[in-house]
Amino acid sequence: EPPGSLRRAGTPAATTPYAEDDQVYDYGGNEYWGSSENGVTPAVRNLLVANAVIYMSMLFVNLVFGARYTALSYDQMERAIGFVPKYALEDGWIWQFVTYAFVHAKGPMHILLNMFVLWMFGSDVERRLGRREFMSFYLAAALFGVLFHLPWAYITSTPATAVVGASGAVLATLVLFAALYPDRKVYFLIFGPFSARVLAFVVVAIDFAYMLGSSDNSVAYSVHVGGALFGFLYYKLRNNVAEYYEALERRWEEEERTAKRNLKIDVDNVLRKINTDGIESLTREERALLNRASKEYRQNND
Repeated sequence: EPPGSLRRAGTPAATTPYAEDDQVYDYGGNEYWGSSENGVTPAVRNLLVANAVIYMSMLFVNLVFGARYTALSYDQMERAIGFVPKYALEDGWIWQFVTYAFVHAKGPMHILLNMFVLWMFGSDVERRLGRREFMSFYLAAALFGVLFHLPWAYITSTPATAVVGASGAVLATLVLFAALYPDRKVYFLIFGPFSARVLAFVVVAIDFAYMLGSSDNSVAYSVHVGGALFGFLYYKLRNNVAEYYEALERRWEEEERTAKRNLKIDVDNVLRKINTDGIESLTREERALLNRASKEYRQNND
């Protein structure tokens, strides 16, 4: 199958009700540089660094090895760790559901715009949610955005087209910022001032219009819309993503402990049967049970 085309995916937890804010933030002028008076927060800084390092590494690998090894060309790396619906669903490349959000198009404007918006709005959101919850929110938004895109990829007959970029997660951050601080005045580059809610509405409306009406397959507008929807639902439902992950992990651990207890009970019953009736009395299922228990024991003690 020939390589497909590339689609860019655009651009302590709070215990009190979300408050409104009428501060003026000038992100493109001289009043404020950065997303808060206290500087960039840890999770946002880590995301900025991670995206920059991955982008520069891909450029370097492509420059040094891309001409000699096709698999190490920038386009092929995008298809390996970007999101290609056909690969992720049919070939089991499940890492792409998350890794695509850390890969950007080769041209610099894609990553610069995404990281600029994350720098503008991310730190204030992180302060409201806390570091761990913000990271969980960001990654969940990236996942939700690409899941929202999946059916659209098949509807538009582009399941072999790669999607890259942090725009779904970044747009979710922008929407949540606008929900938390709807009346905060923002200067965006040379434009403004306007309220955060107006900025978010305009951006989402443009993405939604392009998703429905554009024939341009180079930008995955559906990922943008999915990310925006996640940010809105997060605010409305007051979801705590980190707590949900922890509850799910606790449930899995409890299920694993229960399965081990049940296996031990079954093995003890089989061993008692061997002791009273001999090993020849075992059924095929009981022998399979002992083999499975033996394998699990060796794996747990390796």
